[in-house]
Amino acid sequence: MEQTSQRGIKNENIISINGVKRTILLSIFMHTPQLSAKSDLYVYFYFHGLSLLNPKGTFCSITSNSWLDVGYGAKLQEFLLTQCHLKLVLDNSAKRSFSSADVNTVICLISVPEGGSRYIVRFVNFTVPFEVILDAVIFYEIETTKRRVSTQEHRVNPFLQKQLLASGKDEKTKYIGDKWCGKYLRAPDIYWYLLEKVMDKLVYVRDVANVRMGLKTGANNFFILDKETISAWNIETKFLCPILSSPKNTQSLQIFPRQLPHQLFMCSLREHALRGTTSLAYIKWGETHNYHKRPSCKTRQQWYNVGERPIPHLNFQCVIGSTARTFYNHEECYALDKFAEVHTLSEFKLPLCLSLNSTFFQLIVNVNGRSNLGGGALVIKIYELEDLLCVNPKLIPSDEIDLTLLKSENWDVLDPSLERRYIDDIIFDILELTQGERDGVYEAVTKLVTTRLKKAKT
Repeated sequence: MEQTSQRGIKNENIISINGVKRTILLSIFMHTPQLSAKSDLYVYFYFHGLSLLNPKGTFCSITSNSWLDVGYGAKLQEFLLTQCHLKLVLDNSAKRSFSSADVNTVICLISVPEGGSRYIVRFVNFTVPFEVILDAVIFYEIETTKRRVSTQEHRVNPFLQKQLLASGKDEKTKYIGDKWCGKYLRAPDIYWYLLEKVMDKLVYVRDVANVRMGLKTGANNFFILDKETISAWNIETKFLCPILSSPKNTQSLQIFPRQLPHQLFMCSLREHALRGTTSLAYIKWGETHNYHKRPSCKTRQQWYNVGERPIPHLNFQCVIGSTARTFYNHEECYALDKFAEVHTLSEFKLPLCLSLNSTFFQLIVNVNGRSNLGGGALVIKIYELEDLLCVNPKLIPSDEIDLTLLKSENWDVLDPSLERRYIDDIIFDILELTQGERDGVYEAVTKLVTTRLKKAKT
């Protein structure tokens, strides 16, 4: 690509050289502030490629879509909105672009005129394979529309770049990024309609709970014990605590510690106080396998001591298949870092559990979660869970709720059980939704989930 080029075509998937970043850093630093160290390689190439265009040039790229939603994409988003014209952002929910690459992709068309914030960005989600809509008339309609349009083949969301810039700023007017993929490519019309209608009954999760990462042991093979290992070593029960190691450990929303397959080795005593115990022998065995040299373990005063921490009220699974489940912790039980610990007030424990397991919250999750994994899974990070909206637990009458319904094992959002519909009716009544709006929520969630899972198989 030369300095005078007017059009650049970039395919991020063919680039796999570890040292490539160094060769383009000078170009990057000449044109943009320092990027996050977490940035993927293709983020650098956006800046590098754009720096090579003349004023009439156009840059077309196909890359992973992760920068649309994650924190390290904020600098790129801000640069595109203030220094460029981001003409089109194209996604395809029907078919993956690369069968061999385990990522979901996005196509962007960008030019570099002055005064970028006054231009219109058009986010386009195609619901049929690209080869079906290769028609000049369709693309003319897409490139000229100034309002939201939905057809059987595609959905277009046009926004002024200055609007996107404003929506991505925090209270201090610093641009921190926005969920472009979730909000503007995936979100169905009913999502925006309901947010406008029921916003006064919603709160951010962070306003009613403290969220933290589940337990990171640093050596799961040592700390997470099955029944056979416990029996073989005869480890003292006072050094064991039930732990939720996988969403597959329980089908019900209520956690029953005695039914879990694993226990956490949790010992805070010094070695001299452990003399004569089988736990000390187990610790010494761990040292012969160099567990004490693992990065997370060696920084501890006692490498085998994972530390004391409060028992979480709820545990939210961070990697989601069809259904995002939030587990009710009625007894003493920890969870691994595959989960987010949710700590709230005692009176909010059950109402918040219902709120986070409702189909309405499934809509929020499926719009805002990261869908960049080609395998179809949806990912919610800790800080992202904090920023999700849910029905205010203060509005949910916990004294009228039968706790036994959480024992049900039928929570698949694609096949709503009586228990799910019971919870949903409580939530929908609070939101004062009509029957048509309730049906719309079920339909939207079903379409979002099935589209995501079906696309992974293409």
